[in-house]
Amino acid sequence: MVKNNGLTFYSKPNRKHKSNFWSLIKLFFIAVFYIALFEFYSYKNLIRDFKTSFNEYNFSDANLLLISNENLNPFKSIFLKKDLTDYFNEKINKLSSNSDNCFNEQTSINIINEIKRYSDYTDIDNQVFFNSDNSFQNAVHLFEYQKYIQAYNIFSKIKSTDINYTSSIEYIKECKEHITQEVLSEVTELCNDECYSEALDLIDSVNYIIGDNESIISKIEEIKVYQSDYSYKDDAAQVSSTSINSKINLSNINNLSLSSNTKYLIQVDLHNQRTNIYKGSKNSWNLLKSFTCSSGVKGEETPAGSYTVKTKGKWFFSNSYKQGGKYWVQFYGNYLFHSLPLDETKDKILDYTLGKPASHGCIRLREIDSKWIYDNIPEGSKVIIQ
Repeated sequence: MVKNNGLTFYSKPNRKHKSNFWSLIKLFFIAVFYIALFEFYSYKNLIRDFKTSFNEYNFSDANLLLISNENLNPFKSIFLKKDLTDYFNEKINKLSSNSDNCFNEQTSINIINEIKRYSDYTDIDNQVFFNSDNSFQNAVHLFEYQKYIQAYNIFSKIKSTDINYTSSIEYIKECKEHITQEVLSEVTELCNDECYSEALDLIDSVNYIIGDNESIISKIEEIKVYQSDYSYKDDAAQVSSTSINSKINLSNINNLSLSSNTKYLIQVDLHNQRTNIYKGSKNSWNLLKSFTCSSGVKGEETPAGSYTVKTKGKWFFSNSYKQGGKYWVQFYGNYLFHSLPLDETKDKILDYTLGKPASHGCIRLREIDSKWIYDNIPEGSKVIIQ
């Protein structure tokens, strides 16, 4: 404003001052933007660190992070409840399905209890922690009536988000113990009656409950030994009445109803010192290979009978006889198919005899022939010595 001769005149604002004003406004909004960006970034880091600690089951660290950081951050006030709700709901859904078995019982319990601590911070519906009281009580009644398998099946379906989950876990442990004892008792009775297949089937039917129980695993191995011995007795009786009394040869092998658990059958002709390999099936066998061999000498004869291939290996050495053999295949106890005897270096052949009895009871073969049996004959294949 300017006075001149008693008159008052208003001057226009300085253009420079106006420009400075708008510059300050721009700087203000830029500052606000970057402060908001920084606060948002800080809040996201807080949520990320919280989730990391929670996922690693460091619950105390996760809680401390949440209550002691970014308390003046506006984004925490705005978004925390929604972000925690979404995160915990996802956790609860995973616990409920647990399709990949990534949570054990105790871990599930710990997670659920920890989530409940954040009820003031979330909008989680309390209905997710539902109550299956009817199912739980039914399972308890079945347990009391010693219906342990049925009780287990109900207890195991109670989800980790259920208020009865912790109690169900304890009942499940007791069910497993009772079921294990019952199965062991029933299996022993079946084995006493020589019902080995039924015993194994019984164990298999509750395997989903018992799992890798040491007592059960030991019992299975015991049953398999009994079953093998029983199978041998049964096979030997059959061979004694048919095959051993009727010498196996190309003209009659398909008239003797001989079967094998695989598509291979081995016949050792002690008289002619030949190991014959047949391929096919019952009453449809074809001679595939015939090897010259040596069986046990007098006093250490190879036992005649019907056996099955048990197991195999690439090398053994007997300290008693100071000799070993390559490519061994077991068919009965210490009786094996194997190469000509070698010294401890595996290089020097100690006895080249083939075509007549020369061993301590095993069936000796050329190394190339013992390797063929090792490579091609599977466990379970029938072996007939006659």
